[in-house]
Amino acid sequence: MKKPIAIAIVAALLAITPPVQAQEWPWSGEMQARDKYVFEIWEDPRSQASHLNRIVDFNSRLAPGEFHESRTCVSITEGECAVQLAGSRDSFEGTYVAPVCKTASDENCIEWISIHKIGEEPTRGELIRSINGGTMPKLPRYNLPAGGTTSLWKQPGMLNGAGKDTYAVTLRMELQHSATSRGANFNITGYSLQVLPYSEITGNFTPHFCSEYQQNGKTRVGCGGLPEECAWTETGICGSHSTFPEGSTVTASFRIEQSASGWFAGRLQDPTISVRAANATQQSVQITGQPSKVPVSRGGVSIQNANQEIRDLYKLIGCDAVCWAGIFAYNDGGIKFVNAFRETFGDKATFVRDMWSIRSIRDLSLERCAPPRNRLLGIVATNATAYQSQPPQYTNGFLNFRVAGMHYLPDGKTESVGRYDLVMRSEIARCIYGFRNAPVAATITVLDKDGNTEVATTTFGERNGWIKLSANGFTYSEKTVRVQLTQPRRTTIACVSNTKPIKSRKVTGISPKCPSGFKKR
Repeated sequence: MKKPIAIAIVAALLAITPPVQAQEWPWSGEMQARDKYVFEIWEDPRSQASHLNRIVDFNSRLAPGEFHESRTCVSITEGECAVQLAGSRDSFEGTYVAPVCKTASDENCIEWISIHKIGEEPTRGELIRSINGGTMPKLPRYNLPAGGTTSLWKQPGMLNGAGKDTYAVTLRMELQHSATSRGANFNITGYSLQVLPYSEITGNFTPHFCSEYQQNGKTRVGCGGLPEECAWTETGICGSHSTFPEGSTVTASFRIEQSASGWFAGRLQDPTISVRAANATQQSVQITGQPSKVPVSRGGVSIQNANQEIRDLYKLIGCDAVCWAGIFAYNDGGIKFVNAFRETFGDKATFVRDMWSIRSIRDLSLERCAPPRNRLLGIVATNATAYQSQPPQYTNGFLNFRVAGMHYLPDGKTESVGRYDLVMRSEIARCIYGFRNAPVAATITVLDKDGNTEVATTTFGERNGWIKLSANGFTYSEKTVRVQLTQPRRTTIACVSNTKPIKSRKVTGISPKCPSGFKKR
């Protein structure tokens, strides 16, 4: 069954205590959209073939109101795509999967991963292989990196929920070439990384694929072959999703361009990050964090029973009749849909996913505080069903971040407990607030949509050039996590000597004190 086109429209337009047990993912087949408004949260852009190497040519020369057309590029060095690229008449978008690093000079690749117990040093996993699939050569002429496939790793002694020690890793690169660009160069506009526990099962499975089809007399590109229960597929094989070992943490080390900057948003908790130069053009990023248990919402409501808020949202995306809306979790529209369906879903999540993932996000509002050389600024992580699409926003002295989720877990009784982590470069935090290079303190509060404060456990620390804050223990509806950094003011006191002839001295600092032999005037 093909999902209605509304999926793409919505995605583009709206572009723990007590312990939570992650579930094996419940796959009940496709939800029928007949006479319904159907809604689900997406964690990764499946519609954009996140596990494939591909480039799509979009016709940028459409008349107003004309239906959009796209085609897959078998090659950009010859054929129609090469002609369009050379003339810069069309826009091109692509997704490449980063290969595993083999040499010190390799670029945009996975160095290693580790699944280890909390508090222990990481032990590097063993690379099993990369899955079968089409790879892409590096094309420096077009600034295109090499494209690989999802890699499979083994971590002896760390058994996942299926009793296996196997984990799949996909580092994805987003590529773009604008019709207004000069020359034929592509740019890497974003990265995302997933680590997924899996077990192999056999059956009637096919490799993930993309192909062209006709719609309204125009050529379009659609992708398939990756069932929801599978982290990856090959002919006859599925890497079936599982859960992480209890009490485990994940470390992933990977290389990305030196020019990559901005933030990472993630599904992990208690994260740490370190960055070093890998070679002349690449930086090596190492991120460690515990898997996050994320409540997920999906379901539908008959049109006649839909409340006005739901009707208004579907009308906004051009859907007055039956629609299937797939919304990215990292999207402001996701917050709106969660709130709209809250009553319909009984204010409870559909199931809980065990996740470890990050994705890059950029925010120009804090660019003034970016170092002269582009660098990664920090990580924001949460287990909220939906969260805002931008990093924390600085407004009136506060760094604000919006999150939303159902109040209860799937049993309808256990409250869904929230977690929020923020890691940012110390120099960025000081620049935002205009602080000196001196110790800072933080106040973290969680507010509901009416501005009422909710009780939460908060922590704050600074180490190795990074400020780290967290809030947990709050319950979900729609909440704003608000952070305010403060720094004690420097004051000046006058001191006089205890002996004659009397000498005077001024002392400036935080809680200044008179030196030995002097007293405060």
